[in-house]
Amino acid sequence: MPADANVTLLTSQTITTAGVNGPSYNTLTGTPRRGLSARVLYSSVSAATAGCVMTFKQQKSSDNTTFVDSVYATPLTYTTAAQAGVLDLHMYAEKQFPYIRVVATPSPTTGTPTGVFKVEIDAAIPG
Repeated sequence: MPADANVTLLTSQTITTAGVNGPSYNTLTGTPRRGLSARVLYSSVSAATAGCVMTFKQQKSSDNTTFVDSVYATPLTYTTAAQAGVLDLHMYAEKQFPYIRVVATPSPTTGTPTGVFKVEIDAAIPG
């Protein structure tokens, strides 16, 4: 599918020791039956100390103010050598919780992690 058919849920972010709350996206009536798929794309990710972790999760909301955790991706574990790749994250929202966003949380919040990541969503493959 062409890249312009994807929705950028979280624009390119430079990795730091701070967490990132992505902007919300209104699915209007929730995700379609087949769901939505998110791709966390990351590049040049590394840390001075191996074992640092970045956790990505989807949150949902009914009012675009109060968000609750919904789905987690496999955590991204930093190494001292730069790495790149893609993490998959199934997105889910109900009619009563149409707003979704992605939150990225580093642990520990110290050290000198580097790299960039972004999140795009697209229709999931049926089946």
